Amino acid sequence: MGKGAGRRKLATLASLLGCAAAIAPVTGCSSAAGSGISASPSPGKAITVPVKIVTHGPATAELVPVYIDGKGPYTFLLDTGSTVSSISQKLVKGLPGLKPTGSTTQIRGVATTTRVPQVRVPDWRLGPAKLAPDTVSELKLSATAGGVDGLLGSDELRRFGAVTINFTTGQLRLAHPASGS
Repeated sequence: MGKGAGRRKLATLASLLGCAAAIAPVTGCSSAAGSGISASPSPGKAITVPVKIVTHGPATAELVPVYIDGKGPYTFLLDTGSTVSSISQKLVKGLPGLKPTGSTTQIRGVATTTRVPQVRVPDWRLGPAKLAPDTVSELKLSATAGGVDGLLGSDELRRFGAVTINFTTGQLRLAHPASGS
């Protein structure tokens, strides 16, 4: 790979990890929004989801396929450090099934606090794993975000009980959620 291509890859990865100024406030954020419960096909059976691992030097990003209202896949950045999942403003405007709730939520990042609109997601999946309807944050992601359509946080992932990323095979393994979760 030439120096120019390596720099472009690093710039894209850096924008995926930080998503310029748009996602930076969300990374490691917390909010009262979202209470969806995910479901999997059968109790006790793990679900495997393909994950694209993007690395350059010490930086790594995990990208997963998310389907909304039967459309997609859309590329979401897997962010276990974020307690709030988010969807890009562009995707919200492009999918009629995503409806703004009319309310906002405050999100806190490492250095900032901001209010963002909330959107109701009635039907979505992480690969083959069904996610329950939920309310998520709507973010204005810039073009520098590397084509990321959203951010999948620990608010959704925790419902599976155990989440394992196999960086060698490019697979995300989701355990079935515990009863009543």
